[in-house]
Amino acid sequence: MSKFCECCGQKILTDCYDWDFDKNTLVDGDAVVKLRAQHAEIFEILHQKTGRVISKPNIHKKLYGLRADGGADIKTIEVQICRLRKKLIGTRFEIHTHHARGYALEIKEDVVQ
Repeated sequence: MSKFCECCGQKILTDCYDWDFDKNTLVDGDAVVKLRAQHAEIFEILHQKTGRVISKPNIHKKLYGLRADGGADIKTIEVQICRLRKKLIGTRFEIHTHHARGYALEIKEDVVQ
């Protein structure tokens, strides 16, 4: 349920969010985002190091490191990041690309819903 400022009528956003890795669900204010398993894994990898750059090979290794076949091609990480970014629209989270270094999850101060 949304709360509004008594003075100006603007929506008040709470500072809390809930990330449930077991259910692959992110609740951020009024936004409820259900993620596919692989997107949830990538979000968890980035969320654990919020604000820090994680290289594409490191993400790939964390996703597929124990598989005998080596997992999907590393280029699929870019596609999954793109899809995850779209899912995070309307939340306080953004994934930034750091050219030739990797990706970082950032928490926005202002959330437009």
